[in-house]
Amino acid sequence: MEWRPVFSVVEGDRTQVRVLFVTSCEKAFLTIALTVVGIAFSSCYGCGNRSAVEEAVPAGNDSLEPAALVDIADLVGLKFSREVDAPRSYFMPDIMGSGCAFFDFDNDGDLDIYLIQSGSDPAMISANEPRDTARNRLFSQQPDGSFADVTETSGLGDAGYGMGVAVGDVDNDGDLDVYVTNYGPDALYQNNGDGTFDDITVGAGINNPSWGTSACFLDYDNDGWLDLYVVNYVDYFRNLRCLTKKGTDDDFCAPLNFESTVDRLYRNLGDVDENEDSLSIRFGDVTDSSGIIIAAGTGLGVASADFNSDGRPDIYVANDMRPNFLWMSQPDGTFVDEALQRGCAYNRLGQEEAGMGVTVGDFDNDGDFDIFVTHNAQESHTLYVNQGDGFFEDGSVGAMLELSSTPWTGFGTQFIDMDHDGNLDLPIANGRVRRGEVRSEESAGAFWDPYLEPSSFFINDGAGKFVDRTEITGVLGERPNLCRGLAAGDIDRDGDIDLLISKGIGAPYLFRNDLAKAGEWLSVSAVLPELSRAAIGAVVEVMTDIGVFKRIVQRGGSYASAHDARCHFGLGISRRVERIAVVWPGGRRETFPGCEMGQHIVLSRGQGLSDIDPLE
Repeated sequence: MEWRPVFSVVEGDRTQVRVLFVTSCEKAFLTIALTVVGIAFSSCYGCGNRSAVEEAVPAGNDSLEPAALVDIADLVGLKFSREVDAPRSYFMPDIMGSGCAFFDFDNDGDLDIYLIQSGSDPAMISANEPRDTARNRLFSQQPDGSFADVTETSGLGDAGYGMGVAVGDVDNDGDLDVYVTNYGPDALYQNNGDGTFDDITVGAGINNPSWGTSACFLDYDNDGWLDLYVVNYVDYFRNLRCLTKKGTDDDFCAPLNFESTVDRLYRNLGDVDENEDSLSIRFGDVTDSSGIIIAAGTGLGVASADFNSDGRPDIYVANDMRPNFLWMSQPDGTFVDEALQRGCAYNRLGQEEAGMGVTVGDFDNDGDFDIFVTHNAQESHTLYVNQGDGFFEDGSVGAMLELSSTPWTGFGTQFIDMDHDGNLDLPIANGRVRRGEVRSEESAGAFWDPYLEPSSFFINDGAGKFVDRTEITGVLGERPNLCRGLAAGDIDRDGDIDLLISKGIGAPYLFRNDLAKAGEWLSVSAVLPELSRAAIGAVVEVMTDIGVFKRIVQRGGSYASAHDARCHFGLGISRRVERIAVVWPGGRRETFPGCEMGQHIVLSRGQGLSDIDPLE
């Protein structure tokens, strides 16, 4: 089916969605049924010559059951390996790994892949030493689903010690631009619209001297231009020697060994006329004037959402071994950290935890957005449940996440409805930061083996609990590894969400989603036609015959990674989509008519039947 805009209808009442967990027998039946349906609808959205993606078989799975997540990285030509020069030096950025991104850089309708490289400590490289082998890599998806390395022609081969990536259209020209966080100077690349990028960091006024990790684009002042929040980690120096817990061997240092740092907030000033005949993108550093400067942290993850429904985006930062931040946006353009009083700075015991990755979503389908943060081993991951007014409670115990997540060190994660039952699930990329017991005969190299862990996959049962179903994921849960970043997107355009997972050492995973599906799906792009870009920060509400599903238009979240901005909905036992509403940035609500399920649609601001000002 073609992508097409739809038009609006009036809004109805909200009901809560509760879909029962599907048993293994039911899933087997669904798999057969959906296979038949897939044949019958072979002309659906995205179907075409996807042979390189479709022909993959489960790798490394000896059971009779096929893996639900199939690693197709080798099959589609994703040739990349994160490298570090001297791991035995215990250079702290080495163990923190780097992120990854799904984004359509060439506007051909397919998701492309960007992978972050690291290499040598910048202090150990001479000014004249080339770094051609340690550059970030851009892979363009081809018509058959394979990937071609186009780094050299694109200009996106950043050579810094890479950490993370954020994606957004900073100049409102319809092309996605790229921000790279580094241990060392960050970089901003402007998309020229012809498959090439220019480094505009200096001219755009970007200067982040700290160790950047995650970043996200948001329009915090609702002026139509995407602003940039950059998370910084610690003021690291490499001459400090740290030991294992037993005190007998060297190990990587912990963040509390170093001073905390201040994050940076850059306001997009728009097209600035510098020479009367040329326009360029400029950012102003508003870290001080916005109030962000008052709090130093050890940030690793960041996500943005309007948590208190006032029409302004707020910012949540996961800090490592220090209290988390919840920067609530104020009417005058400043921010106030309200994490403590809103219940999401600490866990339920009042303890600081090692915050790594973060994701925001309506996991319980009650109409507000909850926060999930991954942590170190011996700490549980934490689910902060929104009470409906932007105040949170630690619901990890009730959601069955506390004990099941304690053995692992989690990094990248994302709320995604992987099985289309109407409930957001949680894949988590795991890997230690401190030495532990070697868990497998498989090796990433003798030095790295004590840091390897299996990753995790939790299915949302629709009744407020997450069930550990890692055993169905194949190599994700079977093979201990050093996983870090996680990006989500529909790589093969078949209607379900696939995963890209980066590793601290070695090649990434590209997981095709082969889970049995418990219902239909809908994919929605919410766009601002006057700005030629996605409506970052908007909320899309899909109303079906059984209830309402909400998603945020966002590309940030997880750990050091960027995602597709299309809102994906699993629709469970829904039989029809009755209407759709979008709350645009700034709070204006617009409604649209229902549509057929199993397709991608585009909703454009101003093309609906109702355009209602927010209540005063």
